[in-house]
Amino acid sequence: MQLHAELQDLGYRGSYQIISDYLRSRRRRRIRVVPPAPPGIRRVTGWMMRHPENLADGERRQFAAVLAHCPELKALHEHVRGFAEILQTRSGQRLEDWITAARTEDPPRLHAFATGLEKTGMPCSRA
Repeated sequence: MQLHAELQDLGYRGSYQIISDYLRSRRRRRIRVVPPAPPGIRRVTGWMMRHPENLADGERRQFAAVLAHCPELKALHEHVRGFAEILQTRSGQRLEDWITAARTEDPPRLHAFATGLEKTGMPCSRA
């Protein structure tokens, strides 16, 4: 009714019923766009654990979007990548620095992992 009144103010001479019928048919045909569900925890973990070069372009874009929305997850990902690099390059001399950095971050599971590394007696500074 409000639309009909506004249209009349603009010079429309048709009836309310014509407007009503038109809008009713448009409402039935309206397609609701449902955004895709966010990726699950297993998928995000899988992306995090894989080398970035092994991610498909679509996975890389989705993972970047997830990291952009969660600064804590982005920080965790940086630590995971740092640890993976230490393992890949066999640069154990950097492990002690990695443990110290991991302890300054918030994720408690990362603290537990760093403590576990120290308890195993890994020769961090001698590697």
